[in-house]
Amino acid sequence: MTHSIHLTLPGFRTRFAQVLENPLSAILLLLVITLISYGLNLAFLGFYWDAWAMNWMAQTRGAAGLAEYFSTNRPVWGLLYQLTTPLIGAAPLPWNIVALGLRWLIGVGLWGVLRLLWPERRELALWAGLLSVVYPGFQQQSIGFLYTHFFIVFGAFLASLACSLIEIRRPGWRWIWVVIGLVLSMINLLMMEYFFVLELLRPVLVWLALRGAPGGIKHRLRRAAAAWAPYLAVLIGATLWRTVFFPYQTTNYKLSVLTQVKTQPLPTLINLVARILEQIWIAAGQAWIQTLTFWTNPEITRSMILRYGLIAAGAFAFIALYGLLSGRRVHLKHSWQPLLLAAVGLGLAGWPFLLTEATFRLQFAFDRFTLPFIFGACLLFAALLEWIPWRPLAWLGLAGLVGLGAAYQTDLGMRYRQDWLAQRDFFWQLTWRIPTLQPGTLIIANENRATAYSTDSSLTAPINWIYDPTNRSQTLNYLMAYPSIRYGGLLPKLEPGQPVLEDYLVAKFNGNTSQSITLFFDGKACLRVLDPIIDAIKTVNDEGLIKAAAFSDLARIQMLPGNPESPAPLPAILGNPPTGSWCYFYERADLFRQLGQWYNILKIWDQAKEKTVQSKFDGELGPFVEAFARSADWDQAARLTPISAKSRPSFCTLWQQLDRTAPDTPSKSRAVQATMAGLRCNEYGMNPILE
Repeated sequence: MTHSIHLTLPGFRTRFAQVLENPLSAILLLLVITLISYGLNLAFLGFYWDAWAMNWMAQTRGAAGLAEYFSTNRPVWGLLYQLTTPLIGAAPLPWNIVALGLRWLIGVGLWGVLRLLWPERRELALWAGLLSVVYPGFQQQSIGFLYTHFFIVFGAFLASLACSLIEIRRPGWRWIWVVIGLVLSMINLLMMEYFFVLELLRPVLVWLALRGAPGGIKHRLRRAAAAWAPYLAVLIGATLWRTVFFPYQTTNYKLSVLTQVKTQPLPTLINLVARILEQIWIAAGQAWIQTLTFWTNPEITRSMILRYGLIAAGAFAFIALYGLLSGRRVHLKHSWQPLLLAAVGLGLAGWPFLLTEATFRLQFAFDRFTLPFIFGACLLFAALLEWIPWRPLAWLGLAGLVGLGAAYQTDLGMRYRQDWLAQRDFFWQLTWRIPTLQPGTLIIANENRATAYSTDSSLTAPINWIYDPTNRSQTLNYLMAYPSIRYGGLLPKLEPGQPVLEDYLVAKFNGNTSQSITLFFDGKACLRVLDPIIDAIKTVNDEGLIKAAAFSDLARIQMLPGNPESPAPLPAILGNPPTGSWCYFYERADLFRQLGQWYNILKIWDQAKEKTVQSKFDGELGPFVEAFARSADWDQAARLTPISAKSRPSFCTLWQQLDRTAPDTPSKSRAVQATMAGLRCNEYGMNPILE
């Protein structure tokens, strides 16, 4: 029996190697690695950043709104949104599935281009494709709505390059491939600028594909020129349209470098070279280094290390087995061509951002600028692996890189997953606390890490979706602003009576700081609507919010008519609200506190007191303390008052207000004096009126 097994193993390996020689096996391997890298979090992701605004426009304004939004910024790209949004819908999961599929197809596209260029270098093509699937420089795969459209353009660019190579390799249907390639090239060149300069890779690819062609160098040049000529014409036309005929080309990003070249040519050119090298280092060096350093993050837990270790091990195992069982490598001479092509790709990739002096770093949301570098960065590492003389070691090196990339992308997905949970908590708590809100309200809030993948501008969209779902006018009724980034601009001064104007492209907000409310949310404690009196002293560590709280107009918050227990409706994309949480009881109690409905708060307390262990901030007991005090149960109000340092300022202010406004009784006097003394309110200049 042992002898028979020994005889069958080589046969099995040979048959397995034959299966792996089929190009379909490479495509399936790319799919497996894509699923390993992103599949764990796929069903738990939501909307982030500009995806909120564009989805809101698509669902409430339709094609006309999208056309207006993109009219001054990539109008042809806006047509793509008009096609995709009705087909894919408003929910996040379909978008994330489509984005995942497109990320896989981009890997397939890069693999296909390199297979067509160097048919004999099958491993090089597969290695580059696998690296592109997990490329860690780009960290926003989880924003499926937005990057579905980026990936469509990127995919069109790669498919167009493939058409040029097919035309050379299989000239029988030449003009069909030329027409298809030109259409795909126009999609890239007219829709957006990210991959615009990469079009200059085409003549290099054509020249390399024609190596060894009969007829000598002149004939090769003529063939290359003939193959590139129609694409060059399209490139020139697209350039003229962008620079001459499209008046808004530089509205958002000024081509400041061109002006600098005219005034200071030599220093500007030296600076450009330095910046090109810096971009290449960031996109091709730091991008992969961070897959090693993220394991040392102090916030990473043992369970996370185990989870990411399993992801890395799974990806490593699939690739290592595939490589070690895929048959013998065809002996090839070492070639500099892949390294040179990678260098050209890296050198061209960053020019759209160099010309506009856009910030380039591996940080949200600037990491999106690494997308054009995927071609050059992944080909570079694949080419370096090809120079390793021992084939198993090259495959193991590839497996290690892909495994680290897969683990890193999973970690990023987990961060977006937590961000989505925080966003949902924010919106549900917002509607519990604020059932309806007067139109024209400015919402001033803190910038926080819990919802770091969305800005105040992007969150403005879902807030309008919640409180103004049927509005189709040119008036934007609600606007969110972070003082930390808007002070001196949108918010010239944090004072009452200051006009606030914002053009949201499809609608305009015309408000005033006196018509505002102030929120604080950190993703840990419950959302708080800051009170002009109670939060007049430093109850949050944010000077801008403290100033804004002083003129916050709580009267703009109202109950829904006819059904005070029902919060404002939310878009269905947020899912079902959490039931029975402490924050639900707190938000409702704080609303009733604003309305002076003390009896309703006491009823809530009967349900909420068992949930207080969930509270992350003692100040959330404030509505209940005040309700007991206003109901003349001073002893219970005193017992319920916490004395922690973090909540002392707000409770000192509350008890000072109670001392001034509640009817005088002996029990009140005793409770006020004892509680304010226990809180050491004299440190804040607050003392009881009755000594």
